[in-house]
Amino acid sequence: ITEQEEQPEPETSASSPPSGLDELLKWMVLKQIESDQKHKVEEQRWRQDEAKRREEEQRRFQQEVREHHQWVVRLAPYLTGKAQKAYSSLNAQDYDYVKDAIFHRYELNVETFRQRFRAYRYSNFDGPREAYPERKTGEQILEMIALEQFIEILPDKVKLWVQEHRPETSTKAISLAEDFLLARREAEAAAQSKSSRPWRSKMPQLWESWTYCEILP
Repeated sequence: ITEQEEQPEPETSASSPPSGLDELLKWMVLKQIESDQKHKVEEQRWRQDEAKRREEEQRRFQQEVREHHQWVVRLAPYLTGKAQKAYSSLNAQDYDYVKDAIFHRYELNVETFRQRFRAYRYSNFDGPREAYPERKTGEQILEMIALEQFIEILPDKVKLWVQEHRPETSTKAISLAEDFLLARREAEAAAQSKSSRPWRSKMPQLWESWTYCEILP
């Protein structure tokens, strides 16, 4: 009988299941233990990260709350007119409460803005191109709103003069209003003088506009 050379058994890889049933069961148990341990480590790490995240959120929240309570103190020196009256009548330190009261005093609500939007009319413009809202940046929109509001609060004669010159910036509108008021003061001073010579302003265009405004009903 020819002796057969004993061949070594193939080594079982740790990542691949063995062929024997008992060894397969042992391998599955070890794999389950490794998986459980890995899961516990990952869960513990997640819990630590979550605790840090919540702690950071709590810190930021407390800081925002402290700053929020200081908003009223910072806002108060800049309030004027109705806003100042609303703030004075409240005697409160709650920023949201003060803000709501100021909005109520100025009638700044959804219904007010809806009515303003519905009051938008084609007849207020020269044509379709002017009536269509232009695309503007936030800064341009703020400048436009400030300009319109400034012209709206001017005295009627000053408003007419400024509107005739169609200023594109608030700075230009202010300059036009100041020029008009200066010309009117010069005209009034000249009218009170005893000089027999007719007064002529150094700014005839302003003088003519002022005279034109004076005869308006």
